[in-house]
Amino acid sequence: MKSGKGVDLTNIHTSPSNVKVHSKFEIISTVVNSPNMVTFSAGVCDSPLSAKFLKNVVIRYTQGCTSSSPAFQLKSGDQVTIAGPSSGTIYQAIASGQTTASATLHYQTANSQAANVTKPFVFTINP
Repeated sequence: MKSGKGVDLTNIHTSPSNVKVHSKFEIISTVVNSPNMVTFSAGVCDSPLSAKFLKNVVIRYTQGCTSSSPAFQLKSGDQVTIAGPSSGTIYQAIASGQTTASATLHYQTANSQAANVTKPFVFTINP
């Protein structure tokens, strides 16, 4: 797990907050930046935020947007709330219970180096 110096994910949660079996959902997180400016794709089609789930969720892939989103610059000391996954990726609950996941933000540093930060979170899927 590679972590960007000073870039953090906070307040990670699902949307909707009440996830039920068979429902589709996305994840929301606040990105907090404290070092230098970072850049990531953000828009209707692209999201720099993705998740992996240990159980109870399947990830499905469909035809998504074909256009690219403009780069978003997050300055030092700023924060922004973003949603994931990208267009064409669907998170679907398949079983109830407490679910452990890891959210990952992919971004570029001020000197255009690829970087990421991953943070675990837990949520409950209701029957």
